[in-house]
Amino acid sequence: MQNKDEIIDQFFRSFKVTLTNSFSYSKDHPYFIKSVETFKSKLDEILAVLNPFKIGVTNTGLIVDGENLNKTGFYDEIARLFHQRKIKSIEIGSNISIEELVGFFSVISLSQKDIFKKGGIRSLLKENRLVNLVIEELDYSAFLQSSGQECADIWGYMLKEAALSNDTEKIEKMADDFGSFIKRSSEKDIVENEEMPANIRDFLSALKEKNIEKFNKCSREAFMWLLHNKNTLNAEKLEKLKPVFDSLDQENFSKLLWEGLTHEDNFDGLSLQLFSKISEQKNELKIAEGFLNKVNQSITDNPNIVKKIKNLLSAVQGKELSAVYHNILESLIKDTSTWGGMVFDERQLRENYRYIILSMLATDKVDETLRLAASSLEKEFSNIIQDNSFIFLKELSDVLAQRRPENIGVCIELEKKLSVCVENIVLGQALSSEQEFLVDLIRFPSQGVDFYLDKIFAESKANKQILVLFFKFFQDRSELFYNKLGERLQDMEFLTDLVRVLSQFEIPASPAILEYIYSSANELIKLDALNVMRRLKNPDRSFLKNQLNFGSFQVRKSVCSILITDENSKNSVLELLRLPSPFGRKNNLLIENMQIIYELEIRDAVKDLQELGRRKFFWNSKLRDKAKQILKEWNVF
Repeated sequence: MQNKDEIIDQFFRSFKVTLTNSFSYSKDHPYFIKSVETFKSKLDEILAVLNPFKIGVTNTGLIVDGENLNKTGFYDEIARLFHQRKIKSIEIGSNISIEELVGFFSVISLSQKDIFKKGGIRSLLKENRLVNLVIEELDYSAFLQSSGQECADIWGYMLKEAALSNDTEKIEKMADDFGSFIKRSSEKDIVENEEMPANIRDFLSALKEKNIEKFNKCSREAFMWLLHNKNTLNAEKLEKLKPVFDSLDQENFSKLLWEGLTHEDNFDGLSLQLFSKISEQKNELKIAEGFLNKVNQSITDNPNIVKKIKNLLSAVQGKELSAVYHNILESLIKDTSTWGGMVFDERQLRENYRYIILSMLATDKVDETLRLAASSLEKEFSNIIQDNSFIFLKELSDVLAQRRPENIGVCIELEKKLSVCVENIVLGQALSSEQEFLVDLIRFPSQGVDFYLDKIFAESKANKQILVLFFKFFQDRSELFYNKLGERLQDMEFLTDLVRVLSQFEIPASPAILEYIYSSANELIKLDALNVMRRLKNPDRSFLKNQLNFGSFQVRKSVCSILITDENSKNSVLELLRLPSPFGRKNNLLIENMQIIYELEIRDAVKDLQELGRRKFFWNSKLRDKAKQILKEWNVF
């Protein structure tokens, strides 16, 4: 008859065979069922001497009936499997059936990931109604008070389990202990454990979704561990550690850089190089932008920070470091005072940042760098407008124009977005004379013709810039403009304002617009329109000639004043004195015309005046007198 030790040994050998088959075959496969039946017979034997039968799990083996079972290569392997499934102990009841045992082996043969996804071993036992099995789950927290590879393995497992569980309470509890453990972890614990960097990465990613404050704390603790081990981390080791920081975005990295610079005494040139390496897959320009946002508006007389920045720049000269970080730090100390103090002016820092990126956009040949630079500058548009730094938009436009022949996709897109940005500025406010250059930066209209027409006529915002843009982009749709204008010809206030706006600039359409208004306006608006026409480089003199014999004295005088500025048109003004006037029917008009000639001092009219002064018949007496009066005034006899 077998003794107890032999029964226990045979039981676990059968357990291991059955477990192996459960990994290899489906739960209804004959081999698996046969091994379960054999295991059931071994279980009945052990229940005959140990009832209830309980298996305890230790660091290195199992415990049965108070005895430690530590055989290497056997019990320790079974214990490791139980550890991986978070099993501290198993108690098997005497009434357990074959079906329950099939269910049990089917559960523990699941992968760790599947077990954790489904809530753990106990949850699966409950789901499968395995009532004759009692499992106590393992609490690993006690192990974490020590150190060593085994402790590191357990910690890595717990990080992985917490991440997969999606349990907020469990994840936050691990976050509370994260710093204390990682501080005690050696480089070997983290780097040489192939799964550890991925476990930390997955845990931080899960934590970020649950508690951003604790995520920031744990990220900083991981970064500080990296800095404290920087002297022994070569390129190969650093490459293994980079996944730890995959869940950090640009803002998180910006915060790490700022905290490292301002709060960590050991943040030196090597630290900056390590930071540059772990963040190189992210948008460095956005990290730099976020870093500048972290800088207080004014930190005066802080020689420690100034000294640290200077030391950093000195330490990394000629070494591998992103140009973005180098330029940003260099811009911070360019205004350092003679006694070592520094004033951080946020607006100035942002301006420095923009010009650093602009210089990259102007000269760089690498597509990814250009893409990042274009994206960062696009994000800066709102700040540029807020700072009224419109001259920067002009310089950006010049750079994009210079690179236009290269047909660079990101530059073409940025130029379109810049055009939209500037268009919104122009459409949203009246520009000062110093800002009018912005209109020339708009190369692509983002709004349609109806939008512009509504601005001009429905909203009565016929300012200079909107009119210039309308006729710049929609010259071929000008008939729509005149149709709308025709609907407002009785609105004297609108017409007066429109003529005033037209007096501020000249476009090819200016003469036609003024003539359209003139043809239907009252005398006051006609005079205003003529005053504007007088300042045009090329007024339509043919139109003006046709207006010589129409309108009031002041209107005709204003028309003449424009025509006499051109030698080719001056003779048409003299025609005013050559009107036929049978029986003096148009003498009053001729007398008014002579007054216009006199007031405008058109001396070329002398011969015509002399001719009028010699006209016979009594009905021409006033005509003769007026002509002689003017000639006498001009000392012509």
